Parts: sequence; structure tokens; C-alpha cells
Amino acid sequence: MTLAILIGLAVIVAYFSLRSSNILLGLAAAIPWIMIIIYTRSHPIAGMTTGSFGDELLLYLCWIFAILLPLLAITRSRREKQYFGDNGGSVEWGESREIKQGERRPKVSDMDADLAAYRNRVQKALHRKA
Repeated sequence: MTLAILIGLAVIVAYFSLRSSNILLGLAAAIPWIMIIIYTRSHPIAGMTTGSFGDELLLYLCWIFAILLPLLAITRSRREKQYFGDNGGSVEWGESREIKQGERRPKVSDMDADLAAYRNRVQKALHRKA
């Protein structure tokens, strides 16, 4: 039962890690996979001897996920910083923005400007009409 819970936790956290570019979530996704390795070393799965093909396959898959998930989050975060800049947005939770070389950063709208500058522009526009 504990192994099933660990596997379920690992799959759920890995899913959210793959949907996000948060580096800490990528690191958190590696922890359940390492916990599965530790658990299967101390409590071998019934019918599977330590060192058998199935045991080694499980061990290698867990290590691959534990290493790959943080690396994917780091590379995705770096690509987004390259495209959006340090203070720019990010692509998270299933958004589909393609990051292509040579594209410019999206234009800042009036609502993104600070409040005082926005009010000044509105006042100037109102004075022009009157």
C-alpha cells in the first residue's frame, strides 16, 4: 500500500512539474522518485528479488525521472528568461506559447504601466478634447 501511495504521489507531482517551469517544483518532483528507490531497497517488492531484471528496471526508471524532471524545469526556465526577460511572464499550467528565436518581447499595455503615468496620460487626453 505504501508503494502505491509513493508511486501515485510521484506521478502527480511529476505531472505538475512538467506543466510548469518552476525550478522548485522540478526539484520537489524528484523527491518521491528517490523515496521509491529507498523504499524498494528496504522493502523489496513481493516476487521480485533484489538485482533481478524487474528490480533493476524500476531502479533505473526512478533515477531517470529523479534526474530528468529538475533538468527539464531548469532548461524551460532558462528558455523563458531568454525570451521574456528577467521580469517577464512565464508559460505555466498548460499555456501554449511557442518560444522562437528572434521574436520580440510582447508590448507593454497601458494597464501594465504605473498608476501615476497612466493617470497623466488620461488627464492629457481629457484636456485635449475639452
